Amino acid sequence: MNRTKLMFVAASVMLAVNILVFVVQMIPMATASVDGMGYKELSRDQDFKKAVESVVVNCHVIDGFIYC
Repeated sequence: MNRTKLMFVAASVMLAVNILVFVVQMIPMATASVDGMGYKELSRDQDFKKAVESVVVNCHVIDGFIYC
């Protein structure tokens, strides 16, 4: 591999890593509070689960996680 290709590959890898680190830092932790209920209460609430399943098409909720 010649020097130009090697430099291009190295620069591309560094750019990809920088973008990944930037995106991961920009995404905040999601929290929910509906009608005074937090995560644990919402994950146990059957009406909330049904509402989420009706909005998120082709997915289902198992143990508080959404699977698509």
